[in-house]
Amino acid sequence: MKKGQSSIEFMTFVGVAIVLLLLFIGVSVFYSRLIAQQELAVTARDLTLILKSEIDLASTVENGYSRTIRLPATLDGKNYIFALGDTGQSTAREVFTELDGNQFSEILAVDISGVGVSYELTDQKQFLTIVKNNNQVMIQKSS
Repeated sequence: MKKGQSSIEFMTFVGVAIVLLLLFIGVSVFYSRLIAQQELAVTARDLTLILKSEIDLASTVENGYSRTIRLPATLDGKNYIFALGDTGQSTAREVFTELDGNQFSEILAVDISGVGVSYELTDQKQFLTIVKNNNQVMIQKSS
């Protein structure tokens, strides 16, 4: 009777250990996915802030300023939507980025003159040129 009782206790202990292990793995997977989503959001927000700071810098410097910025084709392997200036997705004083349904926008210190720049999901993102002439900041796609 002692041998049977000890084997049942051992099997119960192993069963409880397996349940706890599965619970730990489930919680770990949940938090790993949550952290990955937060990293994507931070990446998109960083791109928005970098472009905002570049345009704000262009608004404060002298005429003749020109800067070309290389845009990443994807953000962490995912396509994104980007709009700058007066487009259907953003206003003349706004930088807009959308990644996996998360939208980020920043207000610029200066109006973008002329037509804005917009990249859709399938567009090949290359370079963005920021130019200041006649006290107006303009944005152009370039390759």
